[in-house]
Amino acid sequence: ARIEAGERGATLAGGELAAARWTKHLRPARGVLYVATGTVEQAMVRLRLLPDPQGNVEMLRAVLPPDVEAPQSLASPFLVHAELLRGEPDSRLRETADMIFDRLLRARLQEPAT
Repeated sequence: ARIEAGERGATLAGGELAAARWTKHLRPARGVLYVATGTVEQAMVRLRLLPDPQGNVEMLRAVLPPDVEAPQSLASPFLVHAELLRGEPDSRLRETADMIFDRLLRARLQEPAT
């Protein structure tokens, strides 16, 4: 699925899709798309996706506002990190999660709270 430039912010890439964009290290096998505006059904029509229970794209309604430090088409790196670590142990996903933590999260977690 391709995120349309004219729909920036309407659909956010998460999971392996976002991790691949941030790290250039992972070839995504699965994708998570968070629908930030409109309904999941509207997003599926806009992206020309057909429902497939065995498919490799998961569409979810976004429950958090977009991360102000993340590019507009990507979900929060905190969410992406958690997604990579859920489910079956997978060394390639763990390695990519570690890269995201080191590059994007470590400094943010060490900042003093205001």
